[in-house]
Amino acid sequence: MKMENTPDESFCLFGAEAVLKRLEALEQEINGVCKADDIECVHRMRVASRRLRSTFAIFEECLRTQSNGEDKYAQSHVFLVQLETLTFR
Repeated sequence: MKMENTPDESFCLFGAEAVLKRLEALEQEINGVCKADDIECVHRMRVASRRLRSTFAIFEECLRTQSNGEDKYAQSHVFLVQLETLTFR
């Protein structure tokens, strides 16, 4: 009998809070990056996106448990790489 290893609900809730915190930090820099007045906005956005990507990696098992079989971790990682490519050229 094969048992499926599912992440603990409290671990995933903590992960969701961590992801939201990282997303808020990323979001705070959008206007500054678009205006291109201060290079520090770009730096802070890069830091925020790397922290968000690291958070996704830490809580990967929570993101992979989708009933429809979609891999949310892979989708999130691809999105962040594309964001960094567009923003930081």
